Amino acid sequence: MLFCIDSSSPRSKILWSLNECFKSFLIHAVEANDFNQNLFVNSIGQACYENSKTQEKFLEFFEQLKGMSIDEQIKFQRDIESNQCLELFYTAPNFDIVPRSLKSSFQALMIHLFEATSRLQKIINGSESECLNLHYKSYLDYNGKVCRACGLDILSEHREGIDAKDQWRADYDHQLAKSIYPMFAVHPDNIIPLCNTCNQKAKKAKDVLRDTNKKVRKTLYHYTESAYGNITISLKNEIDPEPSIGFDMLPSERDEKIKTWVDTYEIAARVEGKYKNIVNYLADSLSSQDFDEFCSDLKSSAKKPNPRNLSNTPNSFWDFKFYTCLNEVEISTKEALWECIQNEANNGKTSCNQLQLFDL
Repeated sequence: MLFCIDSSSPRSKILWSLNECFKSFLIHAVEANDFNQNLFVNSIGQACYENSKTQEKFLEFFEQLKGMSIDEQIKFQRDIESNQCLELFYTAPNFDIVPRSLKSSFQALMIHLFEATSRLQKIINGSESECLNLHYKSYLDYNGKVCRACGLDILSEHREGIDAKDQWRADYDHQLAKSIYPMFAVHPDNIIPLCNTCNQKAKKAKDVLRDTNKKVRKTLYHYTESAYGNITISLKNEIDPEPSIGFDMLPSERDEKIKTWVDTYEIAARVEGKYKNIVNYLADSLSSQDFDEFCSDLKSSAKKPNPRNLSNTPNSFWDFKFYTCLNEVEISTKEALWECIQNEANNGKTSCNQLQLFDL
């Protein structure tokens, strides 16, 4: 994540309820011989049992579970319970929690709980009437409307005069993909809103704990770690300005974690695209009338944004880094930039090169 999620952000009551419901069901299922209503406790459990499609998913899971030995069932239940702390799981992931014989029904159940059961009115009523849209409003109150993963875009637009439960909201992303880690499909710490680009185009169902070759890798834990203090944008040279992404990664452990973040959300390529043509970007963003005013505008644009701006104004972090970089270059480089801007204004074209990515 570029920015940590506020650790005091309220977790979704619906997801917490469903996660607790499954854990309770699993305890009772291990001890039971038959599938029946008694396996489901409290109003959330009863609502799951009374919904035919949800009950069917639980039944399919129960039947596969009972096909395992009692020792295997107990081990699975204990593994689920002992891996509920997501932050610890990030530190020491266990990739063997779900037995192969149980994977299909378990995955189908947990995904159904998130995608369908969470929308049932009885489930909402049993979770203090907090639907996901109302939880989303609480999330925005604590974290702002800018995507915490990239800082480049807002999560969703607000419509005036519309109730919170009917507002548009960003899709909730499973940081540990539900298709790979179904045990966290309704874990309230695993699910956060992301902008459409981060969720649907960049991250998708990537495994943040293993790369494409299944090699284990370290990654930032979204509630306690961020890349915010480890990023700089620098000029590749001082003749033809070529801003490129550079990282200050200390200690060494953060190096790997930040690289995972960059890979997961395609941060480098997206920021590179944002500033693809430096001169056009400066010409569109600044209204300098002469060189002295241009230098003054660079300096004022390089002021560090306050936390509210970072949370609510898209791209404010990256613009700060970008203008800080340009403000600190030699006067001769600023003169070359200003000349390119003037040429662009006069001729509609620029001789300055485009931004290129720093090779990590």
